[in-house]
Amino acid sequence: MQVLAHGGMLPQYQPPADEKTISPRRKGVKQGVLIMLIGLLLVPIFGVMSGFAPGRLENFFRLLGRANCHHLFCRRAAADVVRRSL
Repeated sequence: MQVLAHGGMLPQYQPPADEKTISPRRKGVKQGVLIMLIGLLLVPIFGVMSGFAPGRLENFFRLLGRANCHHLFCRRAAADVVRRSL
């Protein structure tokens, strides 16, 4: 209904003046802490799992590594194409 009332445009709401936004630096610190905590939990869990099932997790990690390399390669190739077209 709001879209129809404003001629097809969503209304833009301004945050209150006294509300503080989180700085990009603080967001990065929060993200880094979260990644470290996840790693702190996952590494021992994967260690215990590999102790009970040797050889099975190696294929999983190999697959993740290949997918990550492929993703990074594709992103870099796409960035080169964009740079060349400019």
